[in-house]
Amino acid sequence: MSKDSQSISALLGGSAGYGTAFDLEVWKSQQQARFRSQLTQAKEKLEKAIREEYAKKNSRDLAEMEKAKRELEETARQLQSAADVLKQRSIQFEQREEAFEARRVKVAEQHERHLVKVEERAQRMVDENQLLVADLKAQLREKDTMLLQKDEKLRVAESDYEMLRRKAAKLISESERGADGQKLRDIQCKLAAAEETNLELQKQLRMHLDDVERLQRKNTHLEKEMLNYRTQSEEWGRKYTALLEEWRAKESEYLEREREVVEEKRRELLRSSRSADLARQLQIPHSALPVSDNGDLAQMLRDLQSEVVAGMREVKSSHGAPTRQLVYAERPVQIKAAPVPRERPPSPPPPEEPSVEVEEQPRETPPPQAVEMSATSSYPPVEESWLEGNEWGAPAGLPPLAPPHENSPLRPQDTEERGETLGPADFARARDGASDSGSRSTREEMINFVQQLKMNRQKLLDTGVYTESHAVVREDGRKDKGL
Repeated sequence: MSKDSQSISALLGGSAGYGTAFDLEVWKSQQQARFRSQLTQAKEKLEKAIREEYAKKNSRDLAEMEKAKRELEETARQLQSAADVLKQRSIQFEQREEAFEARRVKVAEQHERHLVKVEERAQRMVDENQLLVADLKAQLREKDTMLLQKDEKLRVAESDYEMLRRKAAKLISESERGADGQKLRDIQCKLAAAEETNLELQKQLRMHLDDVERLQRKNTHLEKEMLNYRTQSEEWGRKYTALLEEWRAKESEYLEREREVVEEKRRELLRSSRSADLARQLQIPHSALPVSDNGDLAQMLRDLQSEVVAGMREVKSSHGAPTRQLVYAERPVQIKAAPVPRERPPSPPPPEEPSVEVEEQPRETPPPQAVEMSATSSYPPVEESWLEGNEWGAPAGLPPLAPPHENSPLRPQDTEERGETLGPADFARARDGASDSGSRSTREEMINFVQQLKMNRQKLLDTGVYTESHAVVREDGRKDKGL
């Protein structure tokens, strides 16, 4: 009985342990299934979040790529436009320099011819004045000789008169003593004729003395005028040299300011190219791009960048700063002073401003434009009127220059702030605007100089040495009419 009970208890104890183990295994399987379900859910949730994040990042990268592409295209267009503008301005500047060089050579030749004519005229007037002085001296010597002859005749007449007077006194005394009356009357007639001859000789002597005094006064007046004209010629020569130097300095400054404007535009283009190089360094990760679009977009960006770099290199190589220097033809002026007034060449006023159209040879770039140039550095020919072509009718001044001026219509910093490009018309307006106030005093000096020429011509006529038919007076009159 006890053995049966023990076996039953052992059996019951073994089935209880089996049940516990079975329950434990069931719980374990349930926990594993639950864990796998949760793990699957977490994995799906994580994969969903990763896909969403990937989609957002991909769309963001695509947007940035499109934005960078648009910026690069816009930069390329701006660089191309700036390169075209710079190329056109460089061509225009070269054309302006070529026109200026041609005009400078022409002006130098005119200046040489003008100086030669002035020197010839000055030498001719000096020779004429020397001949005039020699003629006056010869006339003076002739008058002195005539005066000596008249003095000799006067002394002879006085001696004859004294002799006749003594004879008359003797005859009177003889007549008083009863001499012949007819002989006395003859002697008296001879005495009256001798007195008349003596009076006539004295009158001629006084006239010759007056002529000598008048010639001496005229000679003194001519010497004073010669000294005055010599001083005036030296003064106008100094003014001419000073105005010529001022014109050269201002024109050099004007050309230097044009070069600075072109250099500023070139520096802006270089800064834009550097910004394009920085934008080119933007790199987009290839892992964030779709597999189908990665190669095409990258190739397109690389092609665009290579085109921009090639265009910049072409612009740098083909549009360097011009290195041609300007050489001014210069010749010292040596004019001898003359004793009579003569025409003095004034400071070179500008003639009618010619419009020079310079055409460029055909190139691969768009056809060049006809640049309208205003060559202001010119001397008028000697035969040309200095007022011809002046639309205001006022005396022309020196060539209109371009000094630094606050109110100038052409200022590089203003055009840069507005983003505008400068053209030949802007330079012409700046030159005209700067020259109006600068040449007013020079025009007044030219007016005074012309008035002085007219006064000198009138003085020549008043002296009586020259007449209207004289070559010097005719030439001065022609120049006065031309001025």
